[in-house]
Amino acid sequence: MYARVNGIEMAVKYVLGDADSAQRNAFYQVFGDDCDFDYLMCFYHVVAKLRERSRGLGSELSKIVFREVYDLHFSGTDTEYADTKTAMLEDWDAHVDLTAFSAYAQAQWLQGPFTKWQCFQTPAGFATTNNPVEQFNRALKRDYTHHRQLKMGLLLAQLLVCCNHRSMGLPRFLLSPTCPQTLRTRTTGLRRRDLLLENIVTRSSIDFLLGAADPDLVHIRAVPPTRPFIPELNRAQEDIEISAQFGVHYAHMEIEGQPRTGWPVDLRTAHCPCRYFLKMGYCCHLLFAQQLRSVVDEVGDDILVNRKRVAKAGRPPERWPRPTASVAPWTRARA
Repeated sequence: MYARVNGIEMAVKYVLGDADSAQRNAFYQVFGDDCDFDYLMCFYHVVAKLRERSRGLGSELSKIVFREVYDLHFSGTDTEYADTKTAMLEDWDAHVDLTAFSAYAQAQWLQGPFTKWQCFQTPAGFATTNNPVEQFNRALKRDYTHHRQLKMGLLLAQLLVCCNHRSMGLPRFLLSPTCPQTLRTRTTGLRRRDLLLENIVTRSSIDFLLGAADPDLVHIRAVPPTRPFIPELNRAQEDIEISAQFGVHYAHMEIEGQPRTGWPVDLRTAHCPCRYFLKMGYCCHLLFAQQLRSVVDEVGDDILVNRKRVAKAGRPPERWPRPTASVAPWTRARA
């Protein structure tokens, strides 16, 4: 069907799934001979299974485990992943209560066919929960199957209806990540509390003398918001608006490894070296820098400049001279 519509054979590059051996084997049998693809593991599924195995652990051990698991997930390169994994396993071996948990994590998620759940395995902004591929799966269950297990005949009829509806919608495929509404709200909340600051490079500083004063390079320094303990929720929570809050692990990746002068955000390439940008393809530092340089407005939309020449106020200049009042019209006509 794909080749008939597009005129070329489908080339599969990435496959995102769960730890299902039958599903993985089916993909390799169908596409393994013609496509060189990577079978990626859903990180949400990894975290969910690790939480099931960590229910018997104490709160302090759980914090250590998931902080290091997220550090492993946000690894930027294969070398960094290997070093982080070695340090994580050494830390787990130092705690006797983590012996069984460490053995399970190594056998299931650090060895074998389901180990590709790191950020460097895919381009920035690829494997996220707002991916259109994952959103389509939710829409299919919500609008057509209504979360029911249908028989084959009724299922094919619903799929035909879905194809008719989707063919009229014609959604536009984006080639680069865009700023989601949740990130815009968070950036606004951090900006109002002065938790995002620009580090201005002065002419007398060492950074200026070393050539770090690129006009397209904006240094953004992020200050982590306070996380007071909420007794009603029995956990700590960021002291900003509910709609602008992030989880502790994702918020930590906004400042993890931040240089002294802040993150060097490149407006020319729209790139930020923080770990959050590595996964999502966008971050609050990039959006804040674009707002400072009037690239986008406060809601994240591009600013359009009207370059039309505006006429000055007043009466327009006259092209032809008016006849004087001293000369009558009949006099000029007879002359």
